[in-house]
Amino acid sequence: MDFSYLSLFVGILTVIAGVVYWYLQQQNAPLAGSRSFKNDRVFARVLLKSLRVLRGEQDATAKQEQKIYSWIKRVNPTKNRYTPPTKALCVKWILSYHTICNLYKNEPENPQDKDMQKAWKLLENTEANEKEERELDLLRLDIGLRLKSKAKLTKTFDRVVSRRKMNEQEISVAFTVAPILGRWKHTFNLGHLVMQANNVSLPYIHPVAVECPEVLDYDVLYKLSAEEHKLGDTPLKSLAWKVCKYKSLHTAFKDVRCDDRQIEENLRRNLKRNQSNKRWSQIPVDNCHMIQTGSVVQMMSLSAAKFPLVGPSDGSRIRVLGYMDMNPQDPVRLIESYSLQLSKTIGKETVWSGTYSLTQEHISPTRDSTHPVHILYEMILVLQEQ
Repeated sequence: MDFSYLSLFVGILTVIAGVVYWYLQQQNAPLAGSRSFKNDRVFARVLLKSLRVLRGEQDATAKQEQKIYSWIKRVNPTKNRYTPPTKALCVKWILSYHTICNLYKNEPENPQDKDMQKAWKLLENTEANEKEERELDLLRLDIGLRLKSKAKLTKTFDRVVSRRKMNEQEISVAFTVAPILGRWKHTFNLGHLVMQANNVSLPYIHPVAVECPEVLDYDVLYKLSAEEHKLGDTPLKSLAWKVCKYKSLHTAFKDVRCDDRQIEENLRRNLKRNQSNKRWSQIPVDNCHMIQTGSVVQMMSLSAAKFPLVGPSDGSRIRVLGYMDMNPQDPVRLIESYSLQLSKTIGKETVWSGTYSLTQEHISPTRDSTHPVHILYEMILVLQEQ
């Protein structure tokens, strides 16, 4: 046999084998090369680079990100393979990954809760120094919120706020958690520190909440905490994470007040006329919901200008408040609030009664008189837990 042909034949086989091997490696890309992730420094560099991609491009479906996710799912959280900083990076990656998956509705088959439990275990039994432990506690608060765990949140929150000197990041994060845990004195005190720090101004948070109702309005929660903290903290057993649908809503005009008597009388006359012969008016409640996050409930305003209302609930009472500024040329502020008490419970339905108030006032500093108008209604609301 001609050895030149044999050499050629072997060469062709080698090329084909190389192509096949490359193809199989591409097909198994999520797991390929993951052996190097066992090295702490290598894994940290990979995570840091991927975090920049996740946060910059907002894409959790890229090949490298899926490769990292596949490896993380197989990591044993009880083994101290990685240093505390790398564990922190790993947890930040998990949090960012699921944030983007939820945002773009491409959550993988593996439930978020399972990954959050793994993230929590990764941070357990970690031999961290004081600085590292502070960072890990902030991550624990984030995980606790996603797991909706009263125990995890309470234990971590108490540890964070008990430190003699909290840094700005700890103050800001603890402030966002405090109202959810019903810690109204902490909400008031931490909110005051946030305002003093000049890194965040609470009134500037408000427009974000108006545009994105799913975001808690911490400006309003801080304002409410000035009175709520005098009533004490919300009992831990009252914290809940649930969604309730409005089943029915009725209002009845009660009173109107204005410092201009003529405006007040005209409004009273018109409002009574609008009631016709019925004392109670039924309000349409299509697609209306109350969302409870721990001790905080979110609802929507009843006026035509829809904006979110937030406030505390302990299971027996609801107090929510919200406001919206309109007409930039001559600014007018609409303020709405509900103050409700639980009347009765029938299965998954709860009946709440109390008052609904609507205030309209001009807030332009150039006006001599704002003539604020306060309208008060009685209110009966029936909620059905979903």
